[in-house]
Amino acid sequence: MTLEHVIEAEKTATEAVKNAKSLRLQFMKNCEHQDVVEGEYGGNCTASPPFRVCKLCGYTEEGWYCGYTLLNGNYPEVSRDEAFKFVHMFLNNEKVADFKFGRYDPFSVDKIAEVR
Repeated sequence: MTLEHVIEAEKTATEAVKNAKSLRLQFMKNCEHQDVVEGEYGGNCTASPPFRVCKLCGYTEEGWYCGYTLLNGNYPEVSRDEAFKFVHMFLNNEKVADFKFGRYDPFSVDKIAEVR
């Protein structure tokens, strides 16, 4: 084995991760988000707003009531820890608002880095 083999393996692994994240983005974009839960409000020392996550694709939006874009509606509430098990892309309040008003596209290829 040589250093070139290691470098090539690392390059292949990086490309595989990028391709997997790209597939995840496409899956999220095409998902109908029919199995959604809401992670409860975290009101300890700091106020953490509730968030909604699609259990099928992992798309997540943070918000308060009418602040959601794709995941608006009434969904069952679960603990934050339970909801976080499904998260693959998390949009905070600011990004949700930008998405809602057309200033941000979470499904564009340059957002691959935001996918877990």
